[in-house]
Amino acid sequence: MNNYCIGIDPGIKGAIVCVAKTHDGYRIHWAEPMPIVRLSDRPAVDVDRFMGLIPNNGTPIILELPQLGMGKNPASQGSVQYQCGQIMGALHTFPVESVYPSVWTYSLRVPYGQGKKGHFNWARGIFGAADAEKYFIGARGGLNDGVVDAALIATYGLITKGG
Repeated sequence: MNNYCIGIDPGIKGAIVCVAKTHDGYRIHWAEPMPIVRLSDRPAVDVDRFMGLIPNNGTPIILELPQLGMGKNPASQGSVQYQCGQIMGALHTFPVESVYPSVWTYSLRVPYGQGKKGHFNWARGIFGAADAEKYFIGARGGLNDGVVDAALIATYGLITKGG
């Protein structure tokens, strides 16, 4: 059993979060925003900075794949797919599994249709108010939804891997 798991939300406003399974639940071990640079006409993952955040110690990594569908912005979907490809290529020697948002949200029983605020409330229930305040709320009081989702993705990884 591994007591840590890294969750990755690959979007421009995404994040990389390491969650620890403790004796009394789940705690955020560390969280970082997705390192992004601009390459010609599109945002891209800064692979060097990204790889500097990922420990090479066998910690399981769960990468969220884009859920394609009707009514979603095609340009935004293409950007996230591009970033997922960069991440998958960079992590080709690491223990990475991928998951669709519909799978991890269903597995964690995150209420459907409540959007970012619903994810935040669910995560606050898992991690407690102190972690929620420290990691999920930005300097200007806005919600860091990439950190919220990456933390939930890592929690999904711990639960499905027996953590």
